[in-house]
Amino acid sequence: MSDDTASTTDVILHAIDYYKSKNVYFDLIVVLQPTSPLRISDDIDAAIALLKEKNASAIVSVCENEHHGLWSNSLPENGSMKDFIREEIKGKNRQQLPKNYRLNGAIYVSKMDEFAKYKGFIHEGTFAYIMPSNRSVDIDNEIDFKLAEILIDNN
Repeated sequence: MSDDTASTTDVILHAIDYYKSKNVYFDLIVVLQPTSPLRISDDIDAAIALLKEKNASAIVSVCENEHHGLWSNSLPENGSMKDFIREEIKGKNRQQLPKNYRLNGAIYVSKMDEFAKYKGFIHEGTFAYIMPSNRSVDIDNEIDFKLAEILIDNN
């Protein structure tokens, strides 16, 4: 399960099967990726509390997008921007657009049985736990790492 093709879902399903074979059962699965080091224990506690409050199957942490998703698109091979921005948002300011969120990778919580049923965290019974952007750095490259260092040093 530790090669480059193993997904987090595969690893969790393997762990569920392993523990079931030992007659060990858990209520919740909580995944805290090491690439999101700025979350705090209050975030984890609040995400679990939200799962109970909403009677949700799962909770996934998100934060507001730094750049609105409606201003993003894929490009055709020739690089044409012809249909890059949808007509209904052309000429609008950021403040006129609805809030837009992204997965921040910090917290994933699921009822164990629901995770096994849906084979993942995001489905109809999932709700968002909204985190502030200063605790939502997901370290994927050196720039992210430097930003995390700056935020840690200034807290």
